Amino acid sequence: MFIRSFLASMLLLLPLHSMTIAHEESCLERFSDVQPIEPPLASTDEPEAISTAEMAWLPDGHCLVAAGRTGVGLYDLERPDNPLFIARSGRQSVANVAVKPNSSQIAFSVTQEPVVYLVDSEGTVRTQQAEGEAVTEIAYSSDGNLLAIASSDIDDDWGWPKDGRVQVWDLETDTELAFIPDITSAISRLVFSQNNQLLFIGGFRTMVPGEEVEYWDIASQSKVWSYPGILGSVEFSENEPMLIAAADAHDRHIALGGLYGYMNLNNFYGNAIHIWDTEQPELPAEIIVNNSNDARAGLNLVALAFNSDATKLASAMTNGTVQLWDVQSGNELAQFQIQSDRIWQLAFSSDGTLLAVVGASSEVYIWDVGRMEEFVVLNVG
Repeated sequence: MFIRSFLASMLLLLPLHSMTIAHEESCLERFSDVQPIEPPLASTDEPEAISTAEMAWLPDGHCLVAAGRTGVGLYDLERPDNPLFIARSGRQSVANVAVKPNSSQIAFSVTQEPVVYLVDSEGTVRTQQAEGEAVTEIAYSSDGNLLAIASSDIDDDWGWPKDGRVQVWDLETDTELAFIPDITSAISRLVFSQNNQLLFIGGFRTMVPGEEVEYWDIASQSKVWSYPGILGSVEFSENEPMLIAAADAHDRHIALGGLYGYMNLNNFYGNAIHIWDTEQPELPAEIIVNNSNDARAGLNLVALAFNSDATKLASAMTNGTVQLWDVQSGNELAQFQIQSDRIWQLAFSSDGTLLAVVGASSEVYIWDVGRMEEFVVLNVG
């Protein structure tokens, strides 16, 4: 009793300011000095149709940056109806977004433009020029010092990306550390290893069996792992092509998913996820998602995402089904349905408690992984 009374009396004697609880700065406050920018347009054509959004989590796990028809906005999930826009889109949609790990900078690019915009929290805006005609993917290293930019030229007849290449920039010195050219496919996934020495490149091309799904050493600009390089003993039928439609990487582990018949090493024709350990490439783990013998009549994998420690993997199918898997055992942990006929992107929050699912019509569904219930839906269009 005496001790409690003594402590209570001491608290009364403390000055008021010493008892003030520190205010945790929100993501909206952090970027409040940013004046929304409108990227310059290369043409005066009519606004293009856009059927998808792009998103990236901020490290605190409660905020994300999402891009849609209206531009690039910061969303605090506690008040999702009042985003803070850092960029407004005009005729061209935003194609890619990324967040610096310390949340001090957001990078984005617009469709069919060779420029990446870097917006700092204090309001400074600068640009980084890409080598190709259009940026297809951007990624920060885990320490935030490096920025990888994938770009491609545009096919004059079909408008498809071609002749991909990757640049790795040191943001502190503004110097190019690596240039990886001659990538035939469209690059849609870039992931740095945790030590920032390796860069995963996921390039996909219709009817080609994972031609450019690779891990590169940045310093030497050489491949340390190549998906085609480990499949030399596997034979594929011309009538049953293996198509890689989704990929993600976490240090040693690379997850690949298939579209319209991803064949495993036993020539199983269906939908499978392979998780490759780059240090033991001859022993991939396998998860069978769809046991149909005719993948074209069934469902197809379109997105994959590891959580922050690679203990869980999320996968998405063309019918809006999202599944969570235990990476070590391959067991299904949970399954839920998104009200969308197409899923474009999956991403776990940094603490793994939330999963963002980007669907068609510029909607981002946030799911509580522990409760397995919808947390909030963001319309970023």
